[in-house]
Formats: sequence, structure tokens, C-alpha cells
Amino acid sequence: MKNIAIKIFKILITLLIITILTLYSYFFLIDKKNTDFLQGWIKDNTKSYYKSDWEDGFYSRAQNNEYIKLTSSSKSKKAPLFLLISHTDFNPSSVSELWLNKNDGEMTVGLTTYFPHNCSPNSILESTKKYSNGEIITLQCEKNGEWVSTSVGIPLERSFNYTIDLLGFYEKVSVSYEKMNLLRKEYALFGAINKDSQNFLGYSEESRANNALTCTGLFYILTANPEPEEVNLLVTKAAIMMSQTYAHLKEENSNSKSLNNGDISSAKDNRALELGELYDKNPDDLVKIYAQCVEIGQNIAIHIENNTPESGSLDWMERRDMYLTTPSANKIEEMDRSTFNVYKNQIDSAMTSWSASDRMTKKDLKKALLDSLK
Repeated sequence: MKNIAIKIFKILITLLIITILTLYSYFFLIDKKNTDFLQGWIKDNTKSYYKSDWEDGFYSRAQNNEYIKLTSSSKSKKAPLFLLISHTDFNPSSVSELWLNKNDGEMTVGLTTYFPHNCSPNSILESTKKYSNGEIITLQCEKNGEWVSTSVGIPLERSFNYTIDLLGFYEKVSVSYEKMNLLRKEYALFGAINKDSQNFLGYSEESRANNALTCTGLFYILTANPEPEEVNLLVTKAAIMMSQTYAHLKEENSNSKSLNNGDISSAKDNRALELGELYDKNPDDLVKIYAQCVEIGQNIAIHIENNTPESGSLDWMERRDMYLTTPSANKIEEMDRSTFNVYKNQIDSAMTSWSASDRMTKKDLKKALLDSLK
């Protein structure tokens, strides 16, 4: 009798081990399938993120079928976002990017969801549904021709639940309150760390050099838009004018020797990258800076025209004195906002183009050319 009990116990232990190994293998395969799905999407769409682990442990994410990563784009440096995978019958069916944004004091959630599907690269599919502002909700085929995406922005709530149902593409994207609270905390920390980064423009005479550098970097970013050609030419000329203004004002403020082209170019590159980070955090902030830079540029151009003799020739000292008396920035509250939508479209387009080149600066371009010669 004792031997029978021992045999039964051994059988039960063996069955338990087999069950555990079977479950582990099953969960491992599910986990690998999701990881491979995400990595495939990142590779196909040439995305780049800082490395991070899944938010939940191995068994938890496999049992709950919840795959979420808190990370940030390596292009935005720090801005937090969620990468999450949605499923159909435990099979990964889409990848979503989810982030927070602040527009006119209101917190919103941005969502872009990608479905694996062959399509005509860069084509746009219009659905029969509309956003709250009346614009038609669209699906876009990514440039690789293997993923279809759609985007939406909605007010922030305790948890996130959104259903996509467009032209046969269907998905329920859900994030729990606990996870959304984590994202809110990370966003708050990100904002606190970069609070000073919003001080790109000032209203005093002492801030004019910094203003000029900011506008130089901003106009450089806008040159990423090759079309329309006349606009590209204008922002290129504006970048040159603002860099000259910066050089003269910086030299006067610091009582230092004249800045060489390398110094100016390096400062411009660094400021452009900082402005790119600001855009990742809150695009509207960069739109406001653009509006101010347009006015600053116009004011400086008028100032130069009014102080240039009819002969059109100025010696170095005269040109220096002229730049040293250029106006400072206007307060955003005092500006006409009727053109802000145009500025926003130009900024969004330029940032998309610039990001497509991994936000290449003049220094990066020079290095790439030297490497190619080697």
C-alpha cells in the first residue's frame, strides 16, 4: 500500500512538472511571438527607441496578454511614451505608440496604431468617419508598404480605451489606470527636468543673442522642407541673417573674441537639437517660438534696411553697430495668432523631414562626407 502511494505521488509530481514545463513553453512562445512582432515593426519602420523591458513580469504579461513598454524615442531623447501590442485570439495584431501632450493647458493622449498589411507606399485611405473638428479620419500606408497606420488625439482620462474601426481595420486599444498613472508621472518628471529648455526666447536686451541663436536653429530646421522652393530660400536667408546677428550680439555680451564659422555652426546645431526635443515634448511651444522668430526676423530686416546707406556698403564696425541695436522678441500674448495654423503645418512638415534624416546637423553631414571619402 505504501509503495502504491509513493508511485502515485511520483506520478503526480511528474505530471505537475510536465504541466509547469508545458505552460512555461506556451508562455515563452507567446512572449517570443510578441517580442518578434514588435522588433519586426521597429525594423520595418526604421524606428529607434531607448532599450527597455516590458512593464510586467514574464508570467503576468503572458497570462494577461498585456504587452506594454515605457520607453522614449532616441530622436526625442527623453519624451516618455508607451509601446503596446494589441491582440486577436492571443496573436499580435497591431502596434501602438501612445504619449501625452499639453495643448493650451489641456492634457491629451496621442495615439498612432500600426496594422501589418501590404499597401501602396505613402498612399492615403479616407474613411467615412470624422474627427471632432470635422476632418476626415484617414489610414496611411507607411513608406515601406507593409504597415497601415492611423492617428488620433483625445482628452486624457484615468484609463485609456479607444476603438479603431476603419475600412475593415479594427482594434481595441486599452491601457489601465495604473499604467496611465505611470505615464503621467514620467511626463511630469520629463517636464520638470526640461523646464528651463522652454526659455529659448526672452524680452530683454540681454536676451537678444540667445533669441538670435534660437531663431537660427529654428530656421535651420525649416530648411528641411525643400518645397516650396521660395519658402526654403526665405528661411535659408533668415537663418544666415540670424546667425550674423547672434555672432555680433554674442561677442558684445561676452566681450570675447570674434566667433568663427565653426563656433557659430556648432552653437546652431546644438540649439536646433534642443528645439527638436522641445517639439517632441510639446509641438505648440515650437510653433509659438516660430511665430516670434518670424516677427524678430522681420523687425531685424526692417532695421537693417533703415540703417543701410543708399550706397549699400557698410564697413565692419558700422555693420556691427547696426546688429547691436536690433530689437528683441515680442511677447506671444501680444501677437496675432491668425497665422499660427500655417506655422504649425510648416513646423510639423519640417520636423517630419528632419527626423527622417535622424535630425542630421551640419556637423553630422560633414562627418558623413569625410567618412565616405575615407
